[in-house]
Amino acid sequence: MDWMDETTFPLANGKWQAIKLPFGRIVDGEARVEKIVRNSHPFSTALITTPQSQHFLPPVCTPETQARVRRRFLLQRKFILIYLLLCLLILLTWYLGGSQDRKVLVMTLVTALFFVFFAFDYGLSLRVERYMQERALYLASLCLKNNRDLKLGALLFLMAGLMQYFVQRHSGGLEPLIRQYGLMNDFKLASESWRLISGPFIHSSITHWANNFIYLIITLALTASFRKHALWWLMLFLVLTGLAFRLIPYPLRPDALVGISGGIFALFGLSFHDSLMHRDNFPRYFFVMLGCFIVMMTAFPYLLSPRASGFAHLTGLLTGFIAGFLADSPMFAKTRVP
Repeated sequence: MDWMDETTFPLANGKWQAIKLPFGRIVDGEARVEKIVRNSHPFSTALITTPQSQHFLPPVCTPETQARVRRRFLLQRKFILIYLLLCLLILLTWYLGGSQDRKVLVMTLVTALFFVFFAFDYGLSLRVERYMQERALYLASLCLKNNRDLKLGALLFLMAGLMQYFVQRHSGGLEPLIRQYGLMNDFKLASESWRLISGPFIHSSITHWANNFIYLIITLALTASFRKHALWWLMLFLVLTGLAFRLIPYPLRPDALVGISGGIFALFGLSFHDSLMHRDNFPRYFFVMLGCFIVMMTAFPYLLSPRASGFAHLTGLLTGFIAGFLADSPMFAKTRVP
C-alpha cells in the first residue's frame, strides 16, 4: 500500500470505530474510540473513523480529532523535555560536584541521549502538522502491510529460542551450547560454515533474546517498507557479520559472537541508508529520527555493561549501510518495493 495516499487505507462504514494495530482488533462506539484518541501518542498506530470519515486514519489525521490530538502531543512532549532537562541538570550537578560514581555518569549519558532524541522529534516532526501526519500514516502502514517476511522471521526466532531453551537444559548450560553450535573464535570456516547460521540464534539470556526479538520486529518492518525479501537480507547480513568476525586477527577476536545483533543492526544500517538516500519514500526527517534511535541502541549496551562487545553492532551497521549503496545499483533494482 502507498502510505502517502490516504485512500489506500481501510474504508470506513459511517460510524465510530477504531482498529487497534498491529493485531487488527476492531472497537465500536464513540466512547471507546474517544478513549483510544485520548491515549494515543506520537508513535501510536491506532486507526479511527467517525460518521464523517471515508477511511480509517490515525487520530492526528482525522479532521474531527486532529487539532486536539496535536495540541496534546505538543504539550506532552514539552513536559517530557522539561522533565529530562531537569533530570540532566541534577545529574550533572551531582557528578561534577564530586561524585565520580560510574552509575551517576551512566544515568547522565542515558538521560542526555533521551533528551536529544525527544528534542529532535519535537523540533523536526511534531511542530509541523503535516510532518506529524506523515509519520503517523507511515507507522500505521507498516502495521497494515501483510509482511510475510516479518511473520516468518518472528516464527523462526521464536522456534530458535525454544530450541535453545531445551538444548541448553540438556547440554549442561550456555557455555557448552556455544562451544557445540555457536560462533567460537576458533571455529573452522571450511568445515564448520554452518555455525554462521546457527551461532547468531544463540543468546546469553532471556533478556538478551527478548530485546533482540523486539528489535527484529522493528527492523524487518522498516526494511520491508522499501526492500523486498527482508528476511533474506537478514540471513545475508548474519553470514557477512560472521565472516567479518572470523577475519579478525586471533589475538583481537572476542571469545565468541553471541546473538543476532549483527544482522539486526545491519538492517538498521540498510534502513538508515534508504531513509537518507530515498527521502521521498519516507516521512520528512525520518532519517534523522532513525539515526538518533540507532545511536541510542548502539550506545546503551556499553553504558549499561562495561563487558558489552560492540563488534557485531558496529560491523552490522557498516555492512548494512554499504549494502544499501550496492543495492541501489541497476542490477538490484528489483529488490525495491514498487
